[in-house]
Amino acid sequence: MNLLVLREYLAEKLAPILLKKETLGIAQALTLGITTHLDTSLWDLFRRTGTTHLMVISGSHIVLIAGLIYWLVLRLWSCSSRLCLKFPAMQMASITSFIVAVIYTLLAGFGVPAQRSLIACVFVLLPHFLSQRFTVWQSWRYALLAVVIYEPHTVLQSGFYLSFIAVAILISVSRRIPYKGIRQVILLQLACLFGLMPFTLFWFSYGAINGLLANLVAIPIVGYVLVPLSLLALIVAQFSTTLWLAIPLTLSIDGLLTFLNWVNGFSGINLVLSLTTILSMFALMLILFILIFIPLRALFPAIFILLISVCYPSYPRVKENEAQIDVVDVGQGLAMVIRTANHTLIYDTGVKFYQGGDMAQMAIIPYLTTLGIHSIDKIVISHPDLDHRGGLQSLEEKYPQTELVVDNVNFYHRGENCHQYPEWHWDGVSFRFL
Repeated sequence: MNLLVLREYLAEKLAPILLKKETLGIAQALTLGITTHLDTSLWDLFRRTGTTHLMVISGSHIVLIAGLIYWLVLRLWSCSSRLCLKFPAMQMASITSFIVAVIYTLLAGFGVPAQRSLIACVFVLLPHFLSQRFTVWQSWRYALLAVVIYEPHTVLQSGFYLSFIAVAILISVSRRIPYKGIRQVILLQLACLFGLMPFTLFWFSYGAINGLLANLVAIPIVGYVLVPLSLLALIVAQFSTTLWLAIPLTLSIDGLLTFLNWVNGFSGINLVLSLTTILSMFALMLILFILIFIPLRALFPAIFILLISVCYPSYPRVKENEAQIDVVDVGQGLAMVIRTANHTLIYDTGVKFYQGGDMAQMAIIPYLTTLGIHSIDKIVISHPDLDHRGGLQSLEEKYPQTELVVDNVNFYHRGENCHQYPEWHWDGVSFRFL
């Protein structure tokens, strides 16, 4: 059976048992990497609280399950001296945990974080069969090399860098802090939050400061409660239509969402800043490096200048009597940004998805943010197909003082008709409809 078909089949088994949409969506996401039942409001909540990484099958989930299976098999196998004489308990536990990790990784869709964790598990477990020992950094480097060799195109994905850099930060910081327990956990979360901040601002123009509090509670709940319960629910659902696990799973998810909604109340402290160039990202990384490793007073003026350059970036400008036309990649459909020296026009707005998201939210608005555009003058919709008008509502909500020009006013019940629209001039450039 095709792996994708199998994952869909397993997901359908959960649907009639986990009736609540949020419970079903999160359970499918944590067990199979299927997110079709997570609507945009939930994704927005996870984004604003910095917990999006917990709702996809990440490396931490795979390592957690592999470690749990390893510990369980080791304890049970060690209870029998006869079994230990035939096959060492550590080797049996290693084989079993590796098999479970492989199955979980395949069911997850074999994404980059899952690949990284699976390969790391191999290097952690190999010493039980070989005389060779691997350090933590060796495992990290070999995992990086293996992922690049297996799927070279992953270097074009932001998740590839975020996953490996996050692990590198955790390894580096854990070796330098003398604390244990809750203080160690808090410092590790702080290190990840600020260590990844330049990258999240560069790629997503958003930094969730409140994610520190959210992750301190959400990580153990997801890792030690939701993931095991969801996997048990997935297994039991294949044999029974009445699932007693649905009640504790639903209550746990409701509790987590209630907490995240409370944390979301502090989203005002989050950073909404677009790093327009990779140099800005490196500048912010340099600031953090100096503050952490070389905190000398003599360097504070340089830090201040770098910080000002990051907070007030320069944006590309169009010259007078010129126009720049950018075609935005929105997949199916069309979207174009047409700029003159002081004006902006959006021609078509991409597709709208059935769950409520659209390409204006995902591509057009982020692109306008990187250009430093805070208002647009006109939106032109060529025709009312959904893949051309799908992002119109999101754009009008983001930029309310915008003139709408369409081909059929009766369809939209607003706007100006492009067939009778007069010629206009912006910054020495003439526009007219053919």
